[in-house]
Amino acid sequence: MAIAFFYFDYRDQDYQSPANAVANILKQLASYKSTLPLPVAELYERFKKQQDHPQLQDLENTLLLTCREFRQIFFIIDALDECDAKRHRKLFLKVLKDLENTSIKMFVTSRPHPDDIKRHLGASPKIMIEASESDIRKYLAHKIDQDGDTDLINKPLKEEIVTNIANGAQGMLADLFRANFISHYPV
Repeated sequence: MAIAFFYFDYRDQDYQSPANAVANILKQLASYKSTLPLPVAELYERFKKQQDHPQLQDLENTLLLTCREFRQIFFIIDALDECDAKRHRKLFLKVLKDLENTSIKMFVTSRPHPDDIKRHLGASPKIMIEASESDIRKYLAHKIDQDGDTDLINKPLKEEIVTNIANGAQGMLADLFRANFISHYPV
């Protein structure tokens, strides 16, 4: 069994091309084997001689061949909506589509609104994650108590901060918790 993940971050658009994402996943799969999988070794040798980098199609083909060496594979793609929609997301969605008819199990997170993601993953099962307003209030109060300067933030100011943020966070609640989870629990 193998598990590979990729986290898209809007702050790192240049690095997070589809080719780099697939190469990263391929590297993770290769690390599960005691020796380099033959498709990966062949890809490396071919491009080492050319002193060039493999294209997305080369990486995707190598990924598909490498996946055959595992009984079970799970891919986690987090924050797909943060993949650059103009430059990268269409190609990465094609890669995901090409992996659909394999034994790979995928878990993809995204905000629900990007139309291209809806079109490509629309038939997939979905779980909507939304925190309640009370969850947000508890979280914010805890963070203020934990991180806040108690000399500067009195109880009325704390309540005003919590109320204003909780009221303004509707529709963004899952993103707030996902961002906090990722930043505090790196994979």
